[in-house]
Amino acid sequence: VREGGGVKMYLAYLLDPSGNKVCTMFRLPRE
Repeated sequence: VREGGGVKMYLAYLLDPSGNKVCTMFRLPRE
């Protein structure tokens, strides 16, 4: 798990509620 990527997505999620979808899309290919 890369903290850099996680933090970036986490911040995006906090800043943009709709970012949750983006986070999920980014998370799928990572797994």
